[in-house]
Amino acid sequence: MKKIGFSIFPGWKEIKEEQIKLMKIARDYGFSEIFMGIGPGTHWKTPVREAFEIAKELLRGADDYYAFLDINPEILKELNSS
Repeated sequence: MKKIGFSIFPGWKEIKEEQIKLMKIARDYGFSEIFMGIGPGTHWKTPVREAFEIAKELLRGADDYYAFLDINPEILKELNSS
């Protein structure tokens, strides 16, 4: 069985609600995977701790998706994690 996924960006807090809607619509179209990155880059506009909280909120609504989370190692240091 083939699987299809899409990306969401917790670093873009201004489109959080649109991303939540996208997750609901994508489910109806058969999407089963979510790709998400936590770390600086061209898509990063939000402070790390705030983006991390947004990521957790987005993932709470992704209960039947398979989620891939790419975390920049520097972010783990900032969050005092390993």
